[in-house]
Amino acid sequence: MPDHLIMILIIAVLAVICVIAVLSMIKRGKQGCCGAGGGDIVEKIVKDTTGYNHSRTVKIGGMHCDKCASRISAAFNRLDGVFAEVSWKDGTAVIKSRELVPEVMIRSIIMGLDYTVEEISEDTESST
Repeated sequence: MPDHLIMILIIAVLAVICVIAVLSMIKRGKQGCCGAGGGDIVEKIVKDTTGYNHSRTVKIGGMHCDKCASRISAAFNRLDGVFAEVSWKDGTAVIKSRELVPEVMIRSIIMGLDYTVEEISEDTESST
């Protein structure tokens, strides 16, 4: 194959990569950093946490805005017997529950939303 055809092929591949990158940046600009869309996340679940005797603090990586925190808290707050308060500024989530939430479940939920779990610690004081 002549050298100029190889060069044309390389340029074409690089052009496609650049177009994909630009489209991704445009999409991210419209939807926000976490892909949660342009509007506010309306789902605000308030629970009476009386009897939620288990509490874990999770250090989370990859949150960049309030929508990131809202996505994570909503995922936990949909669960029966679980309530989460998430701070994107601190990069933490405090997960309160009636029964101890397995670490693998916490990791699965957070990683399923494309964030990272850096550390999970069980709080020594029970929250009632």
